[in-house]
Amino acid sequence: MSGIVAVRGRRAASDVLVRLKGLEYRGYDSAGLAELAADRSIHVARSIGPIDTLIDRIAHETRPATAGRLAIGHTRWATHETAAVRNVHPLSDCDHRVMVVHNGTLDNAADLRRELEGSGHQFESDVDSEVIPHLIEQGLLGGETAFEAFQSAVRRLRGSWAIAALIAKSNAIYLARQRLPLMVRGTVGRFAAASDVTATIGVRGPLRIFEDGTIAELGTQWHWAGSAAKGPTPVVLTDDARPVPSGRYTTDAATWDQVLDSTAADIHEQGELVERLVAETIEELPSPRLATLLGPRAPNRIVLLGCGTSHHAAQVAARVVRIVARVDARAVVASEFDTTLLTPFDVVVAFSASGETADLLAALDQVDTPVLAITGHPQSSLARRADVVIDTDVGRERGAAATKTFTSQVLGGIRFALTVAHAMGFASRAARAASLLAMVPHEFSAAIEQRGPISDDDARILAAEPGWVFLATGAGLPYAAEGALKLNELGCRWAETFPVAELTHGPLALVAQGTPAVLIDDGTPRCATVRSELLARGARVITLGPPRPTSTEEFGRHMPWGPIEVVPSLQYLALSIAVARRQGAESHDPIATPTVATSTN
Repeated sequence: MSGIVAVRGRRAASDVLVRLKGLEYRGYDSAGLAELAADRSIHVARSIGPIDTLIDRIAHETRPATAGRLAIGHTRWATHETAAVRNVHPLSDCDHRVMVVHNGTLDNAADLRRELEGSGHQFESDVDSEVIPHLIEQGLLGGETAFEAFQSAVRRLRGSWAIAALIAKSNAIYLARQRLPLMVRGTVGRFAAASDVTATIGVRGPLRIFEDGTIAELGTQWHWAGSAAKGPTPVVLTDDARPVPSGRYTTDAATWDQVLDSTAADIHEQGELVERLVAETIEELPSPRLATLLGPRAPNRIVLLGCGTSHHAAQVAARVVRIVARVDARAVVASEFDTTLLTPFDVVVAFSASGETADLLAALDQVDTPVLAITGHPQSSLARRADVVIDTDVGRERGAAATKTFTSQVLGGIRFALTVAHAMGFASRAARAASLLAMVPHEFSAAIEQRGPISDDDARILAAEPGWVFLATGAGLPYAAEGALKLNELGCRWAETFPVAELTHGPLALVAQGTPAVLIDDGTPRCATVRSELLARGARVITLGPPRPTSTEEFGRHMPWGPIEVVPSLQYLALSIAVARRQGAESHDPIATPTVATSTN
């Protein structure tokens, strides 16, 4: 997801750049800025690359003699068309009187573009977002005021959006939201609007989170339209969006860029996080808040929804519910959710790191049963939609790929599962599970201290391999899938996940001399067999586990939540490959530099 910022203040353009810089931890490939000068003309700058490239470009450009107090900015991840300057936001109308930044996808963009081109509008980019400024221009040419033209344009859109616009000769910023996060903090004299609450930190005043359908004109007075004619209700934040903890974790590799170093910090901070969340779970058990969600009648079924990393966390939680609470629980990819799965006595658990995952929110539009949200953003759209919220309380995750948010979601799911066990009359089972959970922080921290399963030399060799396989069985499968996803996001390598028994049913053909194979070994004979088969084909096998046996036979040899202690190893593995590829690029090695993708799960 791209990032947008809109600012009113004494040094609006500089403020936008600072706030865009704060969003850069997600790993973007271009950025742009539009500033409304004092004479009401608009000055625009765009660049390919990190925010520093845009900052450097602006420093060497001739700026308006008297800068204005309004500016908008955008950081783009090129999911739609190429990362070329013509496609960088802000995007303009024909006469460059309207500038727009947009997150989201417009389902009817092709139809609108054909209509606008038929009316004489000339387009300069390849992206769907450019229809927005031309629609606004159309309204202005028809005699509408700036706010009327903006509203008319938004009401013709279909899809998802968070939009900020500047219109020449106007003295306002125009904002609209549909299915994507947008918020504003501050007052009439100074405010910052953004797609991420972290980009509003430092502005005094209440935070207003836009609901779907909200349209606003923020000028010398604020005007609202759409679903919130009186404006969003102000929100009081007691922790200022959970600023980054002090005591930044550092590494020895001076060549690591901001994204990789931030990911290392996030991984390292999980030790303290796990210890705190486990202690809270055991202390609160059974949770009165979560028990109210279940109501007087035992749930018929629990459906756990998530996307990407959050889906993997949901898979772990679903297994714990089935084993400990003996309730039917199914993890479903949110975008594939089918309401026919639900009965009136079901409970839905929704996992999202940001609380703004569009596919998840769309799935919840179809739900009329109780909803539990597991998210790190208690003021998010998901949290406001849910009946009860488990705040994973991870603080800001600075890396591009979800690491500590995954771990916190797994632990949040376990907390819910143990409460369900109590509600179902299995208090003794929940207590035994809690005693096993108390062992997790020590083992998790030990895995962090090991700093991954491979050496730097091994990483240098493995980074050249284009395809990987990740293998596990039973409770280890969600972790294998998450490890593969981390390698996709950080190392930009293809990775497939298979149950160990499925390897011989076709996928073994993918394994060749040198193919990296990550095996989460649970100690069963089948894992040993598969390892031998991989080695026989020349694979480089990285084995994690086996986990320790437990003394509780009722739960089997393994913890009900599976080998959670392998999570840091899998994360460090992906990070090591990303670092090796970057270092190879710096030394002009044929290994390409990875382009770090964003994650909004």
